[in-house]
Amino acid sequence: MSGSPSFNSIATTATGRSSPLPETSNIRRYPNISRQQHQTATRTAYRERTKKRDAPESTPAEVAAKAQRQKEAKEQHQKALEAANAEVWAVAEKLSADLCDHPPKYYYQQLLQQSKSADSSQGVNLWNAYLSKETKLLNAEKADQGKMRERSGNYSATLSEKWKSMTQEQKIEYTKDDVEKLTERRENQKFAPHNVSISCFHDSRTSLEKIERELKALHERTGMHVLMGCVRGDQGDFMAPHIWTTDEKLEDFQLTLGMEFGQFVGKLESFVIAGLPGAKKSAVQDLLDMKTRISNLILNALQEAAKPYVTNKMNYESFNTAITHKLGLVIENWPLPVFQAPGKFNSMAELKTLYNAWKSGHAHFRRLSHDELERREKENFAPPLLDASEIETAAPATPSADISRTYENAFPVADAPERPAKKPRKDKGAKRGPNARTKNRAAQAASTPGQD
Repeated sequence: MSGSPSFNSIATTATGRSSPLPETSNIRRYPNISRQQHQTATRTAYRERTKKRDAPESTPAEVAAKAQRQKEAKEQHQKALEAANAEVWAVAEKLSADLCDHPPKYYYQQLLQQSKSADSSQGVNLWNAYLSKETKLLNAEKADQGKMRERSGNYSATLSEKWKSMTQEQKIEYTKDDVEKLTERRENQKFAPHNVSISCFHDSRTSLEKIERELKALHERTGMHVLMGCVRGDQGDFMAPHIWTTDEKLEDFQLTLGMEFGQFVGKLESFVIAGLPGAKKSAVQDLLDMKTRISNLILNALQEAAKPYVTNKMNYESFNTAITHKLGLVIENWPLPVFQAPGKFNSMAELKTLYNAWKSGHAHFRRLSHDELERREKENFAPPLLDASEIETAAPATPSADISRTYENAFPVADAPERPAKKPRKDKGAKRGPNARTKNRAAQAASTPGQD
């Protein structure tokens, strides 16, 4: 692997003798004696700084004031950078809106790439123009003779003698036309459309090379092991998945994940670009995810409204007794005509309606006052109505337009299921006599003399 250090190399000690490094297998790397891979001398400072005796020591107030100034300067610097980035992004959005050919991110990256270019450039060199002209003439002669063309570097030694013998006026006059051609070529390269993807590729490649050199030096100094994987963030980028490590033996990592590190980085790239580690999820999976999301959303709202009481379950079937009677909470603005658990809905349209209602806060829990709770308990737990004419006074099954869609309107008392009647006793209507205990007492009283 390119960029990774070789562990079979020979280390040079401070005495000048060479000794092989110990093996870095997964079995022998744990003992401390086999971790001593770096036998070079300890680094020491090349100079020593002495404290000035005349310099007075800073007081705690001066130290605090200096720290405050540094903090303010750092915050000001950070705010200035954020403002500058915001301005660059605004310019990129304006370019995207005016030209309508690329998203703002494209122009944002292009502006950042152009900011690295130099403000001034060197003029066209006369020697380069002369070398280019003479090389074309010599290669044209070789092409007529059927010979292979050669690079300009092969002619530079022979042409330099002729170039030195020419005066400055002769040089300018001889290369005047070629200087104009080279200038036009520069202008074409300067104002030609830039390929942002290629620029990002070269920027990523050179930056990763610098990082690898720094990490390699860190490994040599401290023995730190590094495992690095880099993937592109956009499908239009040219950067391939890049891996680098200080140790080529990755048995432990492969045994842990069950795959090689390169395969893992490839899956990571698929996840970053597509958002999923493979094909698109099915509609059934999307439906299950939405149900889980809504259930968690409602449970979090219940826990927040029930404070300081703690509840870990949302009971939909017995909401009256489990939630309202114990916690004094009701649901307002339930968006669907049926009140049931989100897991029982099988329509994505209904689930999205329910999710948006709870997410926006339109549907929410409300705590009843003491009077409202007492009135509600009297209505819900009143004895059965005997007169059929009194049933008409109950709340309608469908709420009217001027009534808020609350839990009470969606589930009136009249629509509540009635409890089934108890089965009659088998001995109903039969004459019952005294039981065995009563008979025994009567017999005992009759057998006792002297008692009337």
